[in-house]
Amino acid sequence: MEQGTASGWKYAVSGRHEDFSLHDCRVTGISLKNSTLTLETAGGFLICPGAESNPDPDHALITGKACIVIELFDEPFEYSSVYIYKPSLLEKGADVRHSHTVAELMERVNSGKNELEIVTELYGWQRLRFSGYLWQSRKPYSLETELELRCRGITYCWNDARIYG
Repeated sequence: MEQGTASGWKYAVSGRHEDFSLHDCRVTGISLKNSTLTLETAGGFLICPGAESNPDPDHALITGKACIVIELFDEPFEYSSVYIYKPSLLEKGADVRHSHTVAELMERVNSGKNELEIVTELYGWQRLRFSGYLWQSRKPYSLETELELRCRGITYCWNDARIYG
């Protein structure tokens, strides 16, 4: 594993998103500083079997408290989007997509009103998309959510990991 110093974490690995899985990762804090968006997670993320950062070739590892650091191209978020799907008041069983800003998503998560669960992640050239759910304590308990960002890179940071499962 690469020893890292990203914000005081023991391990920090840049790029190599294929070595990690954010599936079921619950984001509990989001911060923005100098075109860097940091997603904090108390429950951690998975390090895939066979990954350079995983000394155990047969088992996935799960980190403890961790963060995902995303280097952005556009801090004003011109080419980024947040969509939250809410139940339609007019059509039973239908959802309506509502556009939000990254700042609004940050406020919802940082206030403790919501947690952002990442279910799927997609990486492309200078882009990433996280799809999942925004969890809340009232009905509807979860709202389907998409976050798309234009980015230069991603760094995974953690202090410890154990065998998952």
